[in-house]
Amino acid sequence: MASPARTETLRALAHLPEPVGVRLLARIAEIHPHSAERALAALVREGVVRRDRAGGWARYALNRRHSAAAMLEAVFAAAEQETIRMRCRSLRSRARGILPCIRQATRMLVRARGNRHVA
Repeated sequence: MASPARTETLRALAHLPEPVGVRLLARIAEIHPHSAERALAALVREGVVRRDRAGGWARYALNRRHSAAAMLEAVFAAAEQETIRMRCRSLRSRARGILPCIRQATRMLVRARGNRHVA
């Protein structure tokens, strides 16, 4: 993968079920439309992406018949799973740090309610 724009373009196309236009693809991939156009031009030349004309507009999709398509989809799926695992690990770590505070606040609240009911 030669550039981040190319990688993000392929990642977005691998997740999309239908062909999309350049602007929507750029928005989904979170890249500038000109970067998407350049990446798409190269990917179409290589045959990894197919371009369809619909109503005068070009729409792009991952060429699932290309020999690299299955591998790309597997790589992006694995990367997504790893991102989810890392995020879960981070959230668990943050939760471990917050739980003692919550427990202490709960004990304080129970004591405060108990003292109020006694008076």
